[in-house]
Amino acid sequence: FLRMLKLSSNLRKNVVQIKRGFALAGRKPVDGKGEEWRIFPFEREGMEMNLNWALNRVKVIPRGDAFHNPRPDLVASKLQLDPKSRVISLKDFKLKYSAKILEAGTPKLSFEDYDTAEQLIQSHFSQSGIELFVTTGAVGSFRDGSLAVRVITDHPGVSVLAKNLLIDTPYIKYEDHTSQLPPITIYCTGQLNDFAGIEYMEGENGSLEGARVVLAGAHGKNLQSLENAIKEAASALLLENENLVTLPASVLRNGAKTALLFNAKESDLTEGLNAGSIYCSKGSVIYGSDGFKTLKGIGSMFGGVIVPNTNPKNNENWSVNIENCEVLKHAPDNLVFSPKIALFMGESSGKLSEEKVRKNLEGEGMEEDAIGRFFAAGKSGNILFEEISSVKAALGKVA
Repeated sequence: FLRMLKLSSNLRKNVVQIKRGFALAGRKPVDGKGEEWRIFPFEREGMEMNLNWALNRVKVIPRGDAFHNPRPDLVASKLQLDPKSRVISLKDFKLKYSAKILEAGTPKLSFEDYDTAEQLIQSHFSQSGIELFVTTGAVGSFRDGSLAVRVITDHPGVSVLAKNLLIDTPYIKYEDHTSQLPPITIYCTGQLNDFAGIEYMEGENGSLEGARVVLAGAHGKNLQSLENAIKEAASALLLENENLVTLPASVLRNGAKTALLFNAKESDLTEGLNAGSIYCSKGSVIYGSDGFKTLKGIGSMFGGVIVPNTNPKNNENWSVNIENCEVLKHAPDNLVFSPKIALFMGESSGKLSEEKVRKNLEGEGMEEDAIGRFFAAGKSGNILFEEISSVKAALGKVA
């Protein structure tokens, strides 16, 4: 009788544990160490059912561990780096790569060729023994114009690189198998043949609803390709909202004063960062209403900044070191005041004509629709266009 009573007590304890487990399904403990996983089959760091289901829906079947927004110290251990340094050094990566990302359905890349490349990388990620590292974040700091982005890779360092480029979205850890998938999915590997392609998905009304990107070979091992993939996909999808426009510009801020800064180099951003005047780096979004008749403000596209590695170390956040530059986390505010001036780095100083501004923006790869919206925003917000020869002079504009 006593043995039966003890067994009954143990069963009740187990039932309580199982109930707790299902309440915690797919929710990663804040400390990231995995002691609180209680679910059948047993979940742990690297084996999350909700992540596996989400990967299945984009045709990736994990055969090994798959880590969702992995801890940087875990990544450091995978790369045999000292976690005390708080630096992920990617010695096999390049900072820049000149080849462009091709769009499926154009003369340079057929839908069939894109599909073949996508199937190859999905099969590669689904092989036995392949560990996956999945980063989910967002572009667009303002909630009225924000998009979720998911980067799937077999390189642990890319996960921290993506995390530093994207804006954090803490609610993602509560995602389950019924949740809507992020509209942007990027497959990235340094393996396979060189390939960089993007395919957009259209809705019933012909509007863009999502994008998938494949980066392989040399494209999967350089910062520029990943940054461009995020920027191109997000810019195209965000343009579906007629009340915003994405810009390849940094934003300087001093209190309520803001200024757009185009054509800034990494060294230029270091000077602004050290002055405490960088709001966001090389990607911003102007938010308006009624077709830019009024402006709500300007937000950041990215959640990080790229600067030369001579910049003082950031002890609070992990950095990613590639060649002579670092990718630092630089979390932006939700939204700041609209700029009154747009500055273009150049050899001289003075006002710029609309024609010269247009030529500059076309050189940055902006589409005609986006350029038209920018001029509409400029007219509504009385934004001045100027060329400027130094960051010191630019900082003086927001002093």
